[in-house]
Amino acid sequence: MKKFLIIRYKKSVGDTIIGTTLCEDLKKKYPDSEVHYLVYENLTELFLNHKYIDKVLTLNRKEGAKGYLKLLRQIRKEKYYAVIDCRSIPLTLYLTIFSGAEIKIGKYKKYRHIFYDYAIKGMENKMNQIKKYHMMLKPLGVETVTTEYKTYLTDEEKSLWKKKMEESGIDFSRLVIPIAVNARQTFKKYPEEYMEKIIRTLAEKYGCQIILTYSPAEEEDTKQMYNKLSDIKKNIFINLKTKNVRELACVFSNCDLFVGNEGGTRHVAEMAGLANIAIISPETDKKEWLSNENEKNQCIDVNDVNGKEYLDIKPEYVMERIEKQLKTFNYFGKKI
Repeated sequence: MKKFLIIRYKKSVGDTIIGTTLCEDLKKKYPDSEVHYLVYENLTELFLNHKYIDKVLTLNRKEGAKGYLKLLRQIRKEKYYAVIDCRSIPLTLYLTIFSGAEIKIGKYKKYRHIFYDYAIKGMENKMNQIKKYHMMLKPLGVETVTTEYKTYLTDEEKSLWKKKMEESGIDFSRLVIPIAVNARQTFKKYPEEYMEKIIRTLAEKYGCQIILTYSPAEEEDTKQMYNKLSDIKKNIFINLKTKNVRELACVFSNCDLFVGNEGGTRHVAEMAGLANIAIISPETDKKEWLSNENEKNQCIDVNDVNGKEYLDIKPEYVMERIEKQLKTFNYFGKKI
């Protein structure tokens, strides 16, 4: 039985999520194989019970060199047929070199390409991220490109989080909308005054319950937004904290629509099957990150409003798009 290791060891949630499409297409090409996935330690839970991932590996960075050697021994013990190094940085290159794999695939980089059996050129080009990284599977005969991705949550997990949400005060007879008001990269952040207007419209016009989502690094900025919304705080939820990204996906599985900046949180929403609408900054190419744009997975960029700057995407236009999404994907039959 062949074993494959895909290394996508990166802090970025979105990059790691879309990497699961490589696992899926590799598994479909070699159905009797095992496909393992190496990810950042805070993302491992998200891929548990995944249909196309047999084992999730990570590096315990707190253990330093000891943790690295422990991971290397684990990789060598697996006796992989092929290692696909999607990062191709020194840390992952050494894991690949000493893996003992028959086939080693990585990005073409000066001085490093000689260590791979197949060094893929063109990885620095701007193009759709899923299609780009699928180029690394071609030496293995994988030609199909899956663009959809999902997380495999159990009914018990979703029900548990629905109960927790109810205990926090959420009324599921009304619309529940998580909103990402911040972004890990500041240039991706939609103007605060515009986002505030959208939140107010949703709360006042539709009685929506808004869950403000944020990472630990974004907590202070999100609290500032919450304070601006103090007059409608009965509709705003900021303390629904999750321990990991999988729990966030469980929250999303009980919601009606995700709205927010393009980024990892939106990818989690899409992975959880939640209809979503992302507002994309002028510096971001939507074709690069929205691999599966359709009625359910929507985005708004300056081209939609014949504009050039973020400020050209007015909240009134965003609300038009949100209202259309709510009417199209009213999963729970709520009054809109």
